[in-house]
Amino acid sequence: MMKKNKNKLLAIALVSAQYGLLALFLISGSWFSSNMIGFSIQLAGILLAFWAIWEMRRSRLNIAPCVRKGSRLVKSGPYSIMRHPMYLSIILANAPLLFEDPSLMRVLIFILLIPSLFLKLNFEEQRLLEHFGLPYALYINKTWKFIPMIY
Repeated sequence: MMKKNKNKLLAIALVSAQYGLLALFLISGSWFSSNMIGFSIQLAGILLAFWAIWEMRRSRLNIAPCVRKGSRLVKSGPYSIMRHPMYLSIILANAPLLFEDPSLMRVLIFILLIPSLFLKLNFEEQRLLEHFGLPYALYINKTWKFIPMIY
């Protein structure tokens, strides 16, 4: 029971860090890239997020990196290639803004955001492995963690 409560608190902290940092990032400057390349990368990130959400719609997975009872493992759509497309979508949607408006505040926030996403991603992987066991272990061997053909 103690481990479950500790995991829940850590999950809340990781989600809070992610959304808090994203909110700070967005209020620190523009939301949309003004150049075509940056906007195209942002659009790709947004479309990837919608695709991932569409694929997760009946899975009972949630925003927190803890698995709900009755969840099913999603392996379709972007999840057939990578295990965490939502994290990649966050990077794609926001990185062009960092390069277009590289204020000290934005750089610092982004520097904090990246490791917080990876902490959350790794925490989530552990929960998914604990919950789904062998099917998730096999899925790990067939997919990229975060960026196809790289990681």
